[in-house]
Amino acid sequence: MKNNKHFDYVIVGTGIMSALAYKKILNSRRTVKIINLNGLPDLHNNKNNKFNFKRGTIYYGLGGTSNIWSSTYDFYPKGYLPPNLEEKLSDENLKSVETILDYFNVPIVELQNISNRRESFFMKNIGSSNVNFAIRNKNLFNFSKIFEAKDLINLHIDNFNIDNTEKTIENLLSNEKFSYETLLLAAGGIGNPFLINKYFNKNKNNGKNYMNHLKFSPLIFETKKLLRIKTVTGTSNLKNFEIIPTYLIKNDEENLLHSFRIYTSLRTDTNTKASFINLIFDKIFRKFGFSKYYKILIYTDMKPATNSLKFEDETVILNTSEDSTIQNISKSIDEIKNLLKEHTKVRKIYEKNNYAINEGSHHIGTTIMGESLDESVVNTSLELHGSSNVKVIGTSVLPLAGSGHPTLTAMILTILELDKEIND
Repeated sequence: MKNNKHFDYVIVGTGIMSALAYKKILNSRRTVKIINLNGLPDLHNNKNNKFNFKRGTIYYGLGGTSNIWSSTYDFYPKGYLPPNLEEKLSDENLKSVETILDYFNVPIVELQNISNRRESFFMKNIGSSNVNFAIRNKNLFNFSKIFEAKDLINLHIDNFNIDNTEKTIENLLSNEKFSYETLLLAAGGIGNPFLINKYFNKNKNNGKNYMNHLKFSPLIFETKKLLRIKTVTGTSNLKNFEIIPTYLIKNDEENLLHSFRIYTSLRTDTNTKASFINLIFDKIFRKFGFSKYYKILIYTDMKPATNSLKFEDETVILNTSEDSTIQNISKSIDEIKNLLKEHTKVRKIYEKNNYAINEGSHHIGTTIMGESLDESVVNTSLELHGSSNVKVIGTSVLPLAGSGHPTLTAMILTILELDKEIND
């Protein structure tokens, strides 16, 4: 047996949350070891599920899902999250994370101050308080480049073992062991609950609150005259970022959100016949930034506690209960159709008979945070119940999915909790 090597932190995973934690720990002059763990399971969809949650939305290589994501950031709307989480994400706390987010090219300042840049197309109809803004980074940040080779080890799940009683991680091939003061699980919304199920005390809530976003485009509308595309979509550009307005509608009965964004469309997408001349003119107008045709892209929230992961050997299977989600989809379409009908510049609405319902590739809530063991997997400090030296970071801890991109919220939580722990 080789001599033990001791570290203040060992991080399992090499994605966005791991990169954040790694940078924070290095800045505090603590010792850290990063494990790039190969062989973790993808998500398998139960054949009885009505929604097809596709495989391939998880990337376990160096850099994690940052290798396949859209680099889009937005905040949860105020008043939606539980009060304790709202407090963590207060403006005062956000100031403490700006430096490190700037390092990763995340424009948190701009994100907070863009709401007054332009009166969006539906602003008058829906109210400014129900307009959120997302930022898409035009230049993808390569999170994998953060990790220094000396701090990184590659292991396969078959040759990997955690013994939290001894606070060690073992490479079963070489018999090498690493000991730690704190273990950070940063393996994503499927990897985190899988590791907890495999190596820690069983928790009835582990994997029980799977959430994602469903996105679909059932509606196209035509304006009464040619309008500037930027005016209708509301999209604008900073130097390296694209700003995208998102319109929020809350289903108060279920405490679910749905939201939508506007993108240009083509006359041919309306399933109506169009002359060759009309199509030529459409293309010319689009080239100069004008259009009459726009599609609505809808995002729906999913209700927690109705979807669960089942762990079978080395496989993770998703079981969903879709009734509330189907109701939310129907409600979304009806409410947006009403908004379109009320808008003075909308001439006609086209509703598609068949449209694809896709997942948002965000795996949320599977190691849900909460006050007690009875209702959650980790506490509000992200500590695994029953193992205070183990923290879980990432979207898997979020208690609600929302209808936007959850990555920024998870990033902020990661930084804040590590900040608090390191400074205590």
